[in-house]
Amino acid sequence: MASWVRFIGLSVPLTIIKSWLYALTTISSSIFVLLPIALITYNNYYHALIPRNSSFVVPLSFTSSPDGSYVTSSVISPSGKLDALELVLGKWEDVDLELSYVFEVCLYVVCKPKTELYAIDKLSYAYVFTDTKTSTESESGGVPEKQEVMVIDDRVFHTGSFVLNCDPYSIYAANNHIIPYNLRFYFAPYLTLILQSTTMRLNHFEIRGDKVSGLSDFQVRLSLPEGSVEDFVIDDNESFLKVDVVWTGFRYYLVKYYYSCYLVGTAFFFGVMAGFGIFVSYAMLFFNNRASVNSLSGSKKRL
Repeated sequence: MASWVRFIGLSVPLTIIKSWLYALTTISSSIFVLLPIALITYNNYYHALIPRNSSFVVPLSFTSSPDGSYVTSSVISPSGKLDALELVLGKWEDVDLELSYVFEVCLYVVCKPKTELYAIDKLSYAYVFTDTKTSTESESGGVPEKQEVMVIDDRVFHTGSFVLNCDPYSIYAANNHIIPYNLRFYFAPYLTLILQSTTMRLNHFEIRGDKVSGLSDFQVRLSLPEGSVEDFVIDDNESFLKVDVVWTGFRYYLVKYYYSCYLVGTAFFFGVMAGFGIFVSYAMLFFNNRASVNSLSGSKKRL
């Protein structure tokens, strides 16, 4: 076999071609085979430590009292007693008893347009336990037609307050950090957010997982100052209770520095697999060369 080959009009030593092909094959197999496997391996490792259902949201719908003195959310049922009524959505059954959880209510508030000065209202809220019972109305055939939840007792277990500022200048400044208020009509609509809406996050509180599993049904109740019911409405489509896990130790850093850990973890698994592959390759090459040397020495002895 010739020790030189012509490549793109040039005479190149065959050993260089073999080395180049070996390096190209090694690099391509590492990138297109080992790197995806490393990504999948770290992703599975991450979700084994941080389950997908560890944090979740519960949609809320609010109704006003007849006298307009307060607004009450739909019933939240950690025990799952109301799941059959399809009143709540959540993953309460996945709560870890050894971890702590943070409850945070997010309200999407839309301020109503008014001709007079916009008021600044201070609203108080409370988480209240609700002992509930269901009543069923049946038709003549005995088939249940309607189910209803009736609140028969209230017990407060967390309270707080927040300030709602419906001033349009303040809302615009909170929603748009670059374009000034007086220049908003000189820019395309998709560059500015001129809706008179804001997201209010109630002060969150922390509770242990073993206590979460023992919680009774509860509601979020907003107490309204006189006349403030005319100032705003709560959009049920964007309002929810958010339940987040308080991670500690190693898992805290995995969540807080998600992308950095993703790169480091992928590089680690890639290095382990690539190192193992190189070790196996050179081990096979070593044993093959050793077998070739033994066969040559055996043939020389016979000669």
